Amino acid sequence: MSSIDSTSHATIAPSLSTWALRGIALLFALAMGLYGVVALDTGYVNFKGSGNAEVVAQRLELRQSADSGTPLPATATITEHSGMGLAALAAVTPPHYAYGSQGLSEPLVHYAEMPTSHGYMLALHNTMGGLLMLFGALQFWPALRRRYPRWHRAFGMVYVGAAVVGMLAAMTYLVLTPVARIYDQFTFTIGLWLLAIGVLSSVGLSMHHLRRREIAQHQAYMAISYGFLLTAPLQRYGWMLLGVWQPELRQLEANYAVTAWLIPFSFLVGYGIFTSNRLLQARKPIAVMARAPQAFPQAMALGRWLAWLLLPALGAGFIALLHHFLLAPGLSAYVGDSATIPAGVLALDQAVIGNHLPSRLLFVAAGGGSLLLGVWLVWGSFLRQQPVPVVLGWGLVAGSAAAGLVMGYWGLHMGMPSFATLAGGATWLCGAAICLGLAAALAWALQAGEAAWVREWSLFTVLTLLGVPAFYLNFPVLLLITPPEYIESGHAFRLASYGQWFLLLAAFVYSAYSPATQERFAR
Repeated sequence: MSSIDSTSHATIAPSLSTWALRGIALLFALAMGLYGVVALDTGYVNFKGSGNAEVVAQRLELRQSADSGTPLPATATITEHSGMGLAALAAVTPPHYAYGSQGLSEPLVHYAEMPTSHGYMLALHNTMGGLLMLFGALQFWPALRRRYPRWHRAFGMVYVGAAVVGMLAAMTYLVLTPVARIYDQFTFTIGLWLLAIGVLSSVGLSMHHLRRREIAQHQAYMAISYGFLLTAPLQRYGWMLLGVWQPELRQLEANYAVTAWLIPFSFLVGYGIFTSNRLLQARKPIAVMARAPQAFPQAMALGRWLAWLLLPALGAGFIALLHHFLLAPGLSAYVGDSATIPAGVLALDQAVIGNHLPSRLLFVAAGGGSLLLGVWLVWGSFLRQQPVPVVLGWGLVAGSAAAGLVMGYWGLHMGMPSFATLAGGATWLCGAAICLGLAAALAWALQAGEAAWVREWSLFTVLTLLGVPAFYLNFPVLLLITPPEYIESGHAFRLASYGQWFLLLAAFVYSAYSPATQERFAR
């Protein structure tokens, strides 16, 4: 059976010209820099307004005006009491979206009501986040690292210091603040805890590899940390885009959809930054590669253990797909009469998925077939260290593309978010975008004969499709840790839906040590 030769060194031609890549990188850096300025301003506004009864009254009046349709105060007054970020949101969306109830107004009022010491912690977190965005994007620019290494190291010190201080401030704020007073309550609380832990862990691993002069791995974990941090600016930009597109929504409704995309999109942007850096680096000579087949023995040993654990997980995922999409289809069959998932979500799922047998059959065939191919991939390529067979790779391309099309069909028919249906079809549309994007990337790697990229993107594809049945494992666990008052409103369901994409993080970590990384110089 033919396979991709792991020693293939075909030249990679970037899909965009070098100038286009530089342009995209510059626009991204400017967008993150702009958010950095906004975050610094937010930190100042929160610091100045905390524990101030006069500010509380002004913000309550602002919310009442937004809900009643009364014209808002002058822009300068709005900016003074809510910051540039919300003022910009109000400039492009209806007043009720930026300042009305069921949105950002609740935490805005709380920020002014809370004790000054709490406000200091929040302001410190905001300020450090601004510094991270201002300095972070430039760190991944290869020309800066090569031409100005001292600036790179100086910016890196600022980045690491701001990450540690900012995340410790966030954790302190979470300990001091009741869940009911945090924006989006339990879901946002869990997300912020995971963000803080993820940033501190990835920055720590990055510095560990830097001390060992393992530059590629240092870059990888810095990109992972940056991916975690991107959740803040991308969420804000998402709020603005959805508010412009669907002005009738309340801001919290829009947040349901934005959050459905937030984790995978942030991870994949971070992964894209790391991958772009790898693609632009020179290849190591084959002789150099041959001398270091076990460059990271501990990571290799851990990877083998995880590969063994992945085999039964893939089998369980295949069985879960058969059961929950064919034998007992629909979330209603899954939860029965319990109120663990909102009624509107159950009804929408039944109408679009449960009552449409052809799409379910295609999804099980595509997704289930890909999971079985995943068993072949793990056994042959990750445990026996054999090249990925071409037929396996093209099978994953077909399976991922077909599954992505079905997800897109479901997502489009589920429609926009709402308080009744939560994210609506956003979660399925997110899965569709990931699957179709991975299918295209994997097809390119197969066509170009790039063995290392075929292996890496095959793993991404399999873990993405495993995420759908993984929901049925996540959900019962999250029910156990979610306070009862937040279950009926859908927080456990939302966290399980968003959590299925955390498997992408495992593939991202693998990429730090993968052949696609080790075969290139890190500069």
